[in-house]
Amino acid sequence: MIGMLILSHSNLIAKGLVETCKQMAPDINIEGIGGIEKRLGIDAELALQKLNEMLENNEKVVIYADIGSTVLSAKTIKELSSRPADVHIVDAPLVEGSIAGSIEISIGSDIDKIIEESKKSCFIEKN
Repeated sequence: MIGMLILSHSNLIAKGLVETCKQMAPDINIEGIGGIEKRLGIDAELALQKLNEMLENNEKVVIYADIGSTVLSAKTIKELSSRPADVHIVDAPLVEGSIAGSIEISIGSDIDKIIEESKKSCFIEKN
């Protein structure tokens, strides 16, 4: 299976997005990391630990990150992970992209399709 890791500056955003994705795709393996001790930020050590745990139970892991230092942390933990070739940082909007990705994971899509559909979420018209 393919796991999903949500990284955000906000714990509330990370946990809320995990909840949303689980409602859309209840059987996926998804985790969310956000905030540092009730403040905005990202705990890269915790994120790396969670990523390595996910790699033990999944053939691949996709990471969705919000902005700035969270994206930098995503790149860093990928390189420091136990299997960097099996980690994919998805260049897509955090909310729409991760929801699209969770659905693709739940229907058994391969990694390329998951990334492709997540990226398409950039083009959703909202007017």
